[in-house]
Amino acid sequence: MKALIVDDEIYSIRAIKSAVDWERIGINEVLTAFDARSGRRMCMENQIDVIISDIEMPDESGMDFLQWVHEQREDTIFIFISCHEEFSYARDAMKLNCFSYLVKPIDFQELEGEIERGIRQLEKNRQTRTQSRLGEYWNRNKDVVSREWWRRLLLSNDGKEAEEIVAEAGNYGVSLDLEPDYFLVLIRLCKVHTELGRWDYLKVLRGIQNISYEIFCGDFSLSSGCMIERDIIIIGHGKDSWKRVDRDSKRCVQESAQLLGAEVRVSVQEPSYCEELWEKYKELLLKEHEKDAQGTAEYENLTNMEEIVRQAEQFVRSHLDQPITRGDVASSVHLNPDYLNRILKKERGCTISDYVIKEKLKKAEELLCNESLSVSEVAMQVGIQNFSYFSNVFKKETGCTPKEYRIKKRSRSEF
Repeated sequence: MKALIVDDEIYSIRAIKSAVDWERIGINEVLTAFDARSGRRMCMENQIDVIISDIEMPDESGMDFLQWVHEQREDTIFIFISCHEEFSYARDAMKLNCFSYLVKPIDFQELEGEIERGIRQLEKNRQTRTQSRLGEYWNRNKDVVSREWWRRLLLSNDGKEAEEIVAEAGNYGVSLDLEPDYFLVLIRLCKVHTELGRWDYLKVLRGIQNISYEIFCGDFSLSSGCMIERDIIIIGHGKDSWKRVDRDSKRCVQESAQLLGAEVRVSVQEPSYCEELWEKYKELLLKEHEKDAQGTAEYENLTNMEEIVRQAEQFVRSHLDQPITRGDVASSVHLNPDYLNRILKKERGCTISDYVIKEKLKKAEELLCNESLSVSEVAMQVGIQNFSYFSNVFKKETGCTPKEYRIKKRSRSEF
């Protein structure tokens, strides 16, 4: 710590500097100045912890100097020494947050005691501020700290017993118990259905992480999570969380596809004790490697591709009398339109738009057999408002116009 003595009387400075046992009270360096201007310069060039200053000085008073010091640095201890015993001086000094006010001639033992008391107060104030900052840092980063602890535990528990793990977890703000209620969920990004650069890929991965944390580690959940390489790991806890794991897993797959156009695979390891999670994670990882090696479908055990296609087809058939967009069909099965397009192309060999047109025209062929309906009415009943567009699409698909198709059908029925 550093102290600064400011007085326009050189003998007063020398007396204070020699009379106080600075080393004993924790002061490493004592600086001096003969007026407020020099004192300011010392303060700007050094980190001053304690200032002992006269009140009456040429050009600028000690009061003005005190006010300037506290504007620059609030936690400096300021002790006034003065020839004035009037209460008004002491009162004004205290209003400016002066720590102590001593009257000349100086009692050096009293001065040393006041400096020592000021240093203790200064250390206490700084410790309080440090704890406050640490508390703010912890509140802002407790999730990051706890997730890092989980990551280290899953990578290696160093042979720790359950009680040791529980105690260590508490130091990181993680509350554990000794019940076999902990389970693992592994979310792995398998494919992104767009061409991405490295940074965009990482953004998608971060998006999946956010989706996973929101679903599995919501406001009232006891679960936590971390990321290890390209896998998001959820450490589930509690019987209620375990009951929801299938539903939450499916939701995670669907939202990743719908919002990010990403295929993810979700695997679950059954509940165990907290000290067994390390081994359970290794088992889960081994299973994932086997799935990757065998080229297992990303939706295995979570979503059936055929079921997705069936639901999409059912939506189209139920809404043929309305305009249907790719987005409408994709939303009905909670998927991204491009992703559903790929699934439909793989399972049925056609795009969403192709399938919609095919079903609308199939329905139109049935309606054209009803002579009481005009061609324009048929178009309206299959959700196509533009008659010319309907005629052109119909001819392109069937080789004849709607009117020609109706005549052919009539001729066949007469024979």
